[in-house]
Amino acid sequence: MSEISKRRHSLTKKTAIRLSKKALNETDLFLKNQIKKTDDPLSVVIKSHLYVESLLNQIITLVFPVPKPILNKNFSYKIDSLLSLDPVSYTH
Repeated sequence: MSEISKRRHSLTKKTAIRLSKKALNETDLFLKNQIKKTDDPLSVVIKSHLYVESLLNQIITLVFPVPKPILNKNFSYKIDSLLSLDPVSYTH
């Protein structure tokens, strides 16, 4: 079994559900502690962007066997990299 296959198989459904719940809890805390306390729209956008990018980084670290080259790229590259894993799901 290749390294990529091992990595993908290690992310079981149970693990994925646990990580999803954790991300939802963290998102709730982020919204309560950061976004609701900010009146400045630009701050909301910047903080939200940084938060979403941190979630992307966590996913990339879990999914890719060598995540560092992707983690060093920009936001849109990270999204494209994740979408490339299953392009059929994202076509219209």
